[in-house]
Amino acid sequence: MADSFLEVKNLTKNYGNGKGAIDISFSLNSGEIVGFVGPNGAGKSTTMEMIMSLINPDRGSRKILGEEINDRSDIQKVMSRVGYLAAEGGLYEDLTGKQIFNYAEKLYGIESNGEFEKLATELQLDINKKVKALSLGNKKKVGIIQAIIHQPDLLILDEPTSGLDPLIQQQILNIIKDFSSKGRTVFLSSHNLAEVQSVCDRVIMIKDAKIIFDDKTESIINENGKEIRLINPPKIILDRIRNVLQDESIKESGTEIVLTVKRLHPILKILMEYEFEDFYIEKPSLEKRFINLY
Repeated sequence: MADSFLEVKNLTKNYGNGKGAIDISFSLNSGEIVGFVGPNGAGKSTTMEMIMSLINPDRGSRKILGEEINDRSDIQKVMSRVGYLAAEGGLYEDLTGKQIFNYAEKLYGIESNGEFEKLATELQLDINKKVKALSLGNKKKVGIIQAIIHQPDLLILDEPTSGLDPLIQQQILNIIKDFSSKGRTVFLSSHNLAEVQSVCDRVIMIKDAKIIFDDKTESIINENGKEIRLINPPKIILDRIRNVLQDESIKESGTEIVLTVKRLHPILKILMEYEFEDFYIEKPSLEKRFINLY
């Protein structure tokens, strides 16, 4: 088995004016679920399409499951171990979901075991309808089942839950987590930061075609500390808090005071001392961490 399931070095497609993907480098290991986030047009789909050789990079290299990928012929060597969902399209519109899945089973040499029927039922998908008669959300379900039908080692998903209702979104996320628990690797793009936070071990953020963050999800979330919001606190409490915190950790917004702290205990001790109860603690999140970067 390859050390890295996916290794990308300086992969570049430069369309100019901050469009495309420039000097993209990262690697993915066994069992990881890695979220790829960033504003519209930042370069997420471009990066995934270069990895899959759907577009040719200007420069850079990529390895999938230990195989050097230079063009589409190289991708064919690993396709039996890779699943891919494009952001849009890529399905045969005149076929039914069932026909597509049967074809995929034959392509990958899989014995039909009813697995795709089970997934279709779970996702509330009518596999007897032609793709062209399906809603965008249901087309997405067909694409997801097609991507995982052969149980690949590496799954690359471009916006897998967009256009789906919350219940189906959660079912997709559960499928992804179960998939990863078997030692398989998932690389997914999403605009839903709460979704990424709930399922991804690691997050890569791209902006203006360049990677600006690559770290464990928990580390990113907790980097800036926790927020405590005080409602109209008396001056004596604020003075005590200012003696503990740096000025930049305190923001005033009308009658509300927002404290950003690494450690809760010193602040809570002051509040308890004065029996001040009009406060609440906000959980840190990816959305709060990245909101100013979008």
